[in-house]
Amino acid sequence: MDRNEYNKLLAQLPEHLIKEYGFNPPFDYSKYKCIHTDEYDYYPELYCCIVDDIPIVWTDNDPWVTPEDPEILAGFKDWAERRTQDTIALIGISRIDRRLSCTVYEQNQATMDHIKNRKFASIPFVEGDIYYMPSEIDLLNNPQMLLIAKCLFTAQKYEPIYIIPEKNVPASKWLDGK
Repeated sequence: MDRNEYNKLLAQLPEHLIKEYGFNPPFDYSKYKCIHTDEYDYYPELYCCIVDDIPIVWTDNDPWVTPEDPEILAGFKDWAERRTQDTIALIGISRIDRRLSCTVYEQNQATMDHIKNRKFASIPFVEGDIYYMPSEIDLLNNPQMLLIAKCLFTAQKYEPIYIIPEKNVPASKWLDGK
């Protein structure tokens, strides 16, 4: 699912749910200068680079961080690739406010064994299966909750990656500031 498809999915939610769940409206990048290449879109005024639809943002006092540096671009690509790897999402109801929450795990045998043992149900989705506890929520018979679950799952891909670059540290070693 690309960003446009995600925005169409999000547009199906009532506005009060978009606000309640903190979904961000699409950011209008068109007002800003863009350096476009086959590998990325770079917005120097925003200190933002978009790689594979994923915005990567760094602190604005570090203008030396640019995707034109091959090492920095390799670091950006690594973060973007990690965000789009095969994952599963575990959708459950938060005990604090009864809202759905979405946790993304790497798809590995230990996680799958845990899901099987706890008797999670799953719904196929374009980004991967959405797993949930049917005893907590019935996604099959609640179209609005299923739509929220799909939006939460897809939003994981499009949330910006915030980095705190350290000048004398290789880009591959920078910590994700999120």
